[in-house]
Amino acid sequence: MGRETELPRPQAEAILREHLPEVDAGLLLRLAAGASLLEVGENLRFTHQLLQEYFAARRLDRELRAGTPASRFWPPQAWWQPQGWEETAILLAGLYSDDTTPVIEWLRDAQPELTARCVLESGAHTPPESIEALRARWIPRLTNLQTDPQPEARAAVGRALALLRLDNRNGVGVILLPSPGAEGAVGRGAGGEGILLPDIAWVEIPAGVFQMGGDPDAWDARKGGRFDIPYTFWMAKYPVTYAQYEAFVADDGYQNQDYWTKAGWQWRGKKTQPEAYWNDPQWHIGNHPVVGVTWYEAYAYTRWLDAKYREAGGVERFLPSPQTPLPTAPSALGEGLRGLPLTGEYRAKASEVLVQIARELRQRETAAEDLLWECLRNRRLANLKFRRQHPVANTPYVVDFFCYDHRLVIELDGAQHAARGRCSTPGRTGSPGLAGAAFPK
Repeated sequence: MGRETELPRPQAEAILREHLPEVDAGLLLRLAAGASLLEVGENLRFTHQLLQEYFAARRLDRELRAGTPASRFWPPQAWWQPQGWEETAILLAGLYSDDTTPVIEWLRDAQPELTARCVLESGAHTPPESIEALRARWIPRLTNLQTDPQPEARAAVGRALALLRLDNRNGVGVILLPSPGAEGAVGRGAGGEGILLPDIAWVEIPAGVFQMGGDPDAWDARKGGRFDIPYTFWMAKYPVTYAQYEAFVADDGYQNQDYWTKAGWQWRGKKTQPEAYWNDPQWHIGNHPVVGVTWYEAYAYTRWLDAKYREAGGVERFLPSPQTPLPTAPSALGEGLRGLPLTGEYRAKASEVLVQIARELRQRETAAEDLLWECLRNRRLANLKFRRQHPVANTPYVVDFFCYDHRLVIELDGAQHAARGRCSTPGRTGSPGLAGAAFPK
């Protein structure tokens, strides 16, 4: 049935006589035409393609239940190409309205991209565990030249992962970083309240001399030169993906003038997202590089990312660093830092220590802090977002309450502020641009 849309009338009557010998084939055809099920002439065809697809879906269901492999309909040598059964398979998944798992497991190895479409387009229920199980089967195929030697096949597997947001490879998607005062695990795809950030795979570029240009065989060859960069910097290993740029768009990045240059803000006008290709599904694929972004937008994105890193405790927290044990109590602020030079390793370790201290302080807040938090949480005060027990970037302090939008620190003074790691008075955070207010408990 896959590609056939009509049959000659004699052939249709012969099929009816073979399967229903006791019934008048001509009468059946007239009744089907009268019920607007068939168009009957020299050839027969269904009045609507959906009717044909429904019966074809029943046929696929029989094949599934009989143990016929899905590769019979999507041959391994070209499974990513349309075979004429795609809409039928989506209807088949819809027949399993309570749980599409049998269809998903039948299709998942033979046609990953269609499997993802069945989950999204069938209107039927697919248990989360059935979706999650696809990740482990598909991600290895992205780099396995034995199972998928054709690049078109590996690209289709990648699109399937993107459709279901299952691609959690480092540097491709996003992470959910629980904000201070929120419960939840840090990780790719982790749930809970927090800050959605691009999961950037950073690579350290050491200081030194490099050659730029000068290749006579290059397109539009230019005179080259050697340049000395006297400092170490970090660069993203992969291009920014649509999923990562979506985090910027969803966080009202186009509405916050702080991220934009003056010229960029004027250019933005009423835009709330990129104009080019953003709404084109051929381009907008979560794990693909974002395209159609202007210099203004790219600049705003980097300013937003920098602000989010600072809000989350400092950029060092996201750079690769040696894994060392965290101290177990706030009094151990200096433990684990001794002997480390004042380098990126030291700053990364200090950031980890402060995050641990903040977590512990949230577990033993004072009555006054609990009372004020009830007034500030969930934007209850003037619709401002506050964070509690917040590590201040590039300082040794954890402040009681922090509003990033206004760079405002609120401290409830008490005896515990004599302990290391607590900021005791406004203006002592060591971070420029922060305003402070202290109140006795």
